[in-house]
Amino acid sequence: NENSKKNMRLVSSVIHNRLKINMPLDIDSTSIYARNLLAYKKYIKTKRNGNFNPALNMNSAYLKIKSPYNTYSNYGLPPTPIANPNISAIKAAANPAKTRYLYYISTKHGKTIFTNNLTEQVKNINKYLK
Repeated sequence: NENSKKNMRLVSSVIHNRLKINMPLDIDSTSIYARNLLAYKKYIKTKRNGNFNPALNMNSAYLKIKSPYNTYSNYGLPPTPIANPNISAIKAAANPAKTRYLYYISTKHGKTIFTNNLTEQVKNINKYLK
């Protein structure tokens, strides 16, 4: 859908803008990937030992995981893709929208809100995610 493609280009602009100023990407999905990768390794180890516990608690601790995929604690792009992107995502990455955006959130209803300053970002988080 066209709205989704437009959002991809806007998200791409946020990533490009942050990379230009050496700002951490702070992308939740890469940090969640890092957490799940570590959780999976732990799962395999505990399953082998017969101590499998299916409860994997997700909380703010995943933002502190030591992993090259954690874009909250590492600058730049992760070392490899975390998913298999479709052609629209590849085009958006190669051709970001021209914006000054540095932040975005996805609301519980699937809308993406973009802004270029932290004050607005905090307001958006409080308005749409709390």
